Amino acid sequence: LCKAYTVPEKIEQTPEPTADPTAEPTTEPTTEPAPTGSFLKALTASASSRQNNTGGYYPATYAIDGYEVGVNENDILSQWVASGSSVPQHITVDYGQQCIFTEIEIWWNTLAGKDDRYSGYKVYVSVDGEEYTEVLDKLDNTTPYYTKDTLSEAVTGRYLKIEIERQSAGNVTIYEIKSYGEKIPREKQYIH
Repeated sequence: LCKAYTVPEKIEQTPEPTADPTAEPTTEPTTEPAPTGSFLKALTASASSRQNNTGGYYPATYAIDGYEVGVNENDILSQWVASGSSVPQHITVDYGQQCIFTEIEIWWNTLAGKDDRYSGYKVYVSVDGEEYTEVLDKLDNTTPYYTKDTLSEAVTGRYLKIEIERQSAGNVTIYEIKSYGEKIPREKQYIH
């Protein structure tokens, strides 16, 4: 049984203030532009494998816990680590409802001295967790530590999958994944 909800009327927004044309130009260094869209909080994550040995337990959920530098409030190394260096490996993030994705940030292995470790990857999006559409191809990536990708087109889905198909050295490791865009309000979706 599906139940549809009425979409509420558009809410008026206050316009952004404009820059003062009489202000002196600044010589401050520029910073990277802000993410495109709002931060999308993930619900859960799963992966093709995980390292689970005396050296640590590194489930996929550690890649969405908010700790980009890899150590959480309990001094636990917070990262997803695949069970080995073989590829392909993948991690899938569930956002709990449909979202419009515009940008993705990934903190790879951020330990000092690991600048020889980088991953070639693709990003896929799915509405149902079964059928995925490729939205980004970074198989030629050679950037260690951190990547930030703005999608050429905004895409809608509930699940975001990062598939690592090339690994330079060591186990596939992701400290954090952050996505940006917009969650689609539930009242605009059908509830089954």
